[in-house]
Amino acid sequence: MKNFYKAFLVSFFIGLLAFSYTNATAQQSVILLPQKDNTIYESESGTTSNGAGSYLFAGRTAAKNGNGLIRRALLHFNIAENIPAGATIDSVKLTLRMSKSTAGTLNATLHRVLHDWGEGTSDAASNEGGGANATTDDATWQYAFFDTSQWTQLGGDYDPAALATRGVGGTGFYTWGPDEEMRQDVQSWLDNPAGNFGWMIRGDESTPATAKRFDSKENTTSANRPKLTVYYTPDVASVAVRREDIPQSFALDQNYPNPFNPSTRIDFDVAQAGNIIVTVHNVLGQKVNTLFSGYLAPNSYTLEWDGKNSAREEMPTGFYFYVLQTETLTSSRKMLLIR
Repeated sequence: MKNFYKAFLVSFFIGLLAFSYTNATAQQSVILLPQKDNTIYESESGTTSNGAGSYLFAGRTAAKNGNGLIRRALLHFNIAENIPAGATIDSVKLTLRMSKSTAGTLNATLHRVLHDWGEGTSDAASNEGGGANATTDDATWQYAFFDTSQWTQLGGDYDPAALATRGVGGTGFYTWGPDEEMRQDVQSWLDNPAGNFGWMIRGDESTPATAKRFDSKENTTSANRPKLTVYYTPDVASVAVRREDIPQSFALDQNYPNPFNPSTRIDFDVAQAGNIIVTVHNVLGQKVNTLFSGYLAPNSYTLEWDGKNSAREEMPTGFYFYVLQTETLTSSRKMLLIR
């Protein structure tokens, strides 16, 4: 039992690090690390990848055989598990650190990926430009998931129209956005999580020796990892005022009914205006859903959980924790879902 609570607390507080609070306004912001990232390496065999590597690549390598070989970076962020359903996405920006290049300033473009893809355990050696042998479920030039599911076209399925373009020169941080098409993508991924296949970064592929190396989510320096910053306005209508008197202290009530099927009510009191987050976690401490994240005035409120995760899938029978987090305290209770 001690190990369970330890795992829950570790997972929960790691999750809190992703949130960046704004001041007392309706708009919120969250900084997300990729859920997965990878590089696909042009090759005849389609068996090269770098799922667990420290770097991502975009552009064309130096000419060794003809015109050099193309590299394309893939990034996926889990929007639905970190932003409450019904929120309005106001703006987004993607930041990457470029850590090595032999070329001058060249454009790197952001594209919407049209097919799901994988990140395996392949880990390239040295500077990682040559990639490594793909492992199960790695994305490669030929496979979206090695070696069971192929792209419909070599080099990945993506929208050729660039969402955003950024000139990338010397070593340093580069940001794509804020951009309206990027915002629309993130909004659609929040509203329809099943359609979230992430983005591709393409470098200058017209001539050899244009490749840029970016730091990945596995990079040993955490500050250098890719980050997606999302500004959004929560759907305050999702939380209902329960009564009009002002509470004297914060409180999280036991859900009702409990046990429950298919839904349950969660009541809580807010004694001081501020940013409030209410989330649901499984017994391993993994976040299942974000029920509310936003600014609330002092009052008593009610939320409903329908027993589904952020992808709108029904959760199985079992115990779950619901957690109320303010800027000064955290409170949690246990509930039982029975199918």
